[in-house]
Amino acid sequence: MNVQEIEKEIQQLRPEQLQELATWFDEYRSVLWDEKIERDLGAGRLDSLVQNAQNAYSKRQYREL
Repeated sequence: MNVQEIEKEIQQLRPEQLQELATWFDEYRSVLWDEKIERDLGAGRLDSLVQNAQNAYSKRQYREL
């Protein structure tokens, strides 16, 4: 099945089915994002960002969210 076929099928969904699909897709993308972050952390790709954040925190150069 290609993307155009999937899009066509999605357009045929009832509103509650579309909501269910959207919820599932959001959760799926979140899992993929978390996995990518874990891989990047493990590979050291985020080391400089972590170091910058730690330095800013130790110098109290941050703001509360």
